[in-house]
Formats: sequence, C-alpha cells, structure tokens
Amino acid sequence: MSNRLTYFDCVTQKLFCMMNHLWLYFSACGLIFYTLYIIYGSFVFIVLIFCSALGFLYHIQDSLLYQPNVPTESRLFVDNPSRFGLPYENIHLHTADGLELHAYLIKQPAPQSHNAYTVVFLHGNAGNIGHRLYNIHHMYLYCGVNVLMPEYRGYGLSQGTPSESGLYIDAQTAVDYILTRSDLNHSKIIIFGRSLGGAVAINAAASTSLHLGVQPASLIVENTFTNIRDMGKVLTGLSIIDHCPTFLIKNNFPSVEAIQHVKVPTLFICGLKDELVPPDMMRQLFEKSGSLLKRMFLVPNGTHNECWRFPGYYDQINSFFKEVH
Repeated sequence: MSNRLTYFDCVTQKLFCMMNHLWLYFSACGLIFYTLYIIYGSFVFIVLIFCSALGFLYHIQDSLLYQPNVPTESRLFVDNPSRFGLPYENIHLHTADGLELHAYLIKQPAPQSHNAYTVVFLHGNAGNIGHRLYNIHHMYLYCGVNVLMPEYRGYGLSQGTPSESGLYIDAQTAVDYILTRSDLNHSKIIIFGRSLGGAVAINAAASTSLHLGVQPASLIVENTFTNIRDMGKVLTGLSIIDHCPTFLIKNNFPSVEAIQHVKVPTLFICGLKDELVPPDMMRQLFEKSGSLLKRMFLVPNGTHNECWRFPGYYDQINSFFKEVH
C-alpha cells in the first residue's frame, strides 16, 4: 500500500463499493417495512425501523475499520521480501480458533540471528504485509533485528474475517510461534504496532505474560489511538458518541485501559503532524502506561504512516534497544 494512502481515502473507496450493494438492501427492507406497516400499523413499523437502523450501524463498523481490500487486489497479491534483497521464510501460522495465517520471517544471518531482537510487526488497518516491506528493509538494515510479519485474518493471503478478538489471537499466535523456534532468542521479543496495529500490540504486551508466563522484552507503539470511541469522535466530530451504549460499539480496542497493565519497557513514537490520530492520544497512552521504563519519541514532521522516513527514527529505536538491554 502506498504510505500516502490515508484513512479517509480508504473509507471513501470502501463506501463507493458498498453503495453498489446497499440499494438492494434498502429496497428489500423498504418493501418489508411497508407491508408490515399496512398489516400492523405505525408503532410496529417505527420499532422495526429503529432496530434495523441500530443493526445496520453496528454491522457497518467492521467495514469502516478494517480495510483489507484497499488498495485493490491487496487480498490477491502480496509483495515478498526478495524484491528488497531480504532473506525470508514464508510462514503459515495456525491460530487457536483454527485459521491459517500467512507471515514472513526475515532473519539476520546466523549466528547473529540468535542474538538479535525479533520484532513482531503489526501493521495498520489497510493493505497487507507486503506494503510495509520498504519500512522493514530499513529496520532490518539499520537496527539489526529479525522481523516476523504476521498477516491478520481476512487480510492478504490469510484466512478468516477480521475482528477485534480475532486480531488479538493473531498477534498472540505470532508470539507463540517465535517460542517454538530454537534459532530465535525467546528473551528478545519486541512487539511493534503502528496505528490499529498499536492497539493490537498493546493488548499482546499486556496479556502475553498472563498467557504464557513469558514477557516480551519491550513494546513499541507508533501513532495509535486511545480507543475506538475516542477515534469515532475525532473522525465524525460528534460528541454524542460519548453517550452511545457500549453494546453498540462493536470494536473497542481499549488501549488507554490496557496500557496500564503493560509493565515491559515501552517506546512511544508520535508524529506531530499525524493527520488521523491526534498526538494528544499518544501522550495519554504514555501517561497511563504502567511501564517503569517508558520513552516518548516525537517526530516533528511525522505523519500518520511515514514517521519512519524522517531522520533519527532508527537511531531512536536503537538507543531504546540499548537502554532495554
């Protein structure tokens, strides 16, 4: 995916696709409602309209949040690391709920690979792992890390349909996989998440030690949000979302609560020109973090997807690694 593709571009493309199908849905509903109105009267008609509207708003949330088909053919074609001259393994991960996920493992040459950190890289809400390879190429070269790039369910070549609980399982599956590899250092696992991936990473860092009794070495989150309700207010400008019942919020990603349970060293990377997630959300996460060793790296000209393009980015990550080590 082009790193210049914004969330708003993704939503616009998705809405145009949805419009081709919604007319049939509303036409059918209109006919049904009219028939019920004739038979039962206005009260039943109004109740059905209200319930249908709530149901529609609930189910459309996934379509707006998860963008596996943007850009087009993202579910069919996934670039591979060999294009960047990177050594890699094509991995198939198996989740606890029976899905097969596609992943790339990019390792440093032996014996360096065993001593290096292994980064579990969790990407944002659109595209696939192949769209992040330019960034990963730089991280591999400048930070000397191994990188495991799991593809979320319903994205790229992975099976399934994306959901909040499903993405949590996918991240945990990636961490579990590293622990099966004798050629990777189990005490040097870094969980990295950008944008939506940051919310997934925070949950993984908060729950991994509870799940396996193994803590990651550290957590890195970049340009992520406090929770979906707060992002809904930012994107729509509607403060009424504060009063929306919890049962109507299909995806929560409550990072501002989960980060309080993260005890491992944490690096927060914040682009001050982020056009999607207000930098203040990253500051809130930093302040709420339960980590005793936490650092904030501010990128003055950093935008939502492109902080990694700016000078000092990898230097800051390397400095953080040294501090953790």
